[in-house]
Amino acid sequence: KINNQKMMMRDPNKDILFTKMERLPDIMRCVYNYFVSEKKPYLQLDNVCEKVKHSCLPDLTLDQIQEHVLLIQNHIPEWLEIVNLHEERYVGIKNTKYNINDAVTKIKECICKLKLV
Repeated sequence: KINNQKMMMRDPNKDILFTKMERLPDIMRCVYNYFVSEKKPYLQLDNVCEKVKHSCLPDLTLDQIQEHVLLIQNHIPEWLEIVNLHEERYVGIKNTKYNINDAVTKIKECICKLKLV
């Protein structure tokens, strides 16, 4: 009964954020694999989002996937970088501080913290 009351009193925005955060580890792996296959330091954000959509999240729109990529960048700016160049947005992965496994672990820690709130 207490859990049901907590569920009803939860902030819907936190539920939406939690749902997005749960998708991030898979999206991160997709983004990382795309960078490995392309062998380039920066890729256009639109192309990255399109690749993620076709690879692992066909139900989401490109705008929703872009929100997820921006969420990754907000939580781990040391790993994922977004830069503007010639009115285009580019994504870069910085492997110097975090490798993919460390980055996924950090996101999972953020998910656990969010779950506890």
